Amino acid sequence: MAPRGDARIVLATSADGGTTWTEPRPVDDGPLRDDFGGSFDRGHQFMPQMASSAGRLMVLYYDSRLDHTRGVLSSDSGSPTLGATPGLPGATRAAGRARVPGGSEGADLVFTPVIDDALPPLGSFRHTIDVRVAQLDLRPPVDFGAPVFTSARVSQYPFGITGTSGVEDGGDVLTPPATLKQLAFNPPNLPLFAKAPPLRGRLHRHRGTRLRARGVG
Repeated sequence: MAPRGDARIVLATSADGGTTWTEPRPVDDGPLRDDFGGSFDRGHQFMPQMASSAGRLMVLYYDSRLDHTRGVLSSDSGSPTLGATPGLPGATRAAGRARVPGGSEGADLVFTPVIDDALPPLGSFRHTIDVRVAQLDLRPPVDFGAPVFTSARVSQYPFGITGTSGVEDGGDVLTPPATLKQLAFNPPNLPLFAKAPPLRGRLHRHRGTRLRARGVG
């Protein structure tokens, strides 16, 4: 569990067949950062899935740390050229810019103990979640008491413009916009667990060590 009570996916291991276990350690507990200096550390993680292959342990889970944000794609120069492809050198893809109701102090209206569009009411912008994956290198030596994961966002969204964004030039040519905005989002289908209990984790074995991931919150 994060300091403010936000749920986190944690990993515990056992080297004696499950008789004793290490203390649960979070697999992805640091803040998410974008290219504009933004930091996003609030939000829940839940419903983990775990698999191992080719010496790597993969943990897949839902993450809401970018809830109420909108991704922005902008040129380093501030003036993209016609035909420029987003994501190529010269462009910066940001993780998100906050759209928190009531300003920055309104974060407590978004990040509550439960994910519910009605508690408190959020107006026209629903909660959103992403799929993320955390990876642990299982090649020896591995310190399962303090595992070091790397993580990345799996969810991908289209970027573009809405309406006429740019100044019309002669010959019906539009000046390219300075930024492209995220056009799609992933709102959860609430309630998440109406028909089934939440997934508490999976158990895997690696070279005699049992691995168990679960969500806590």
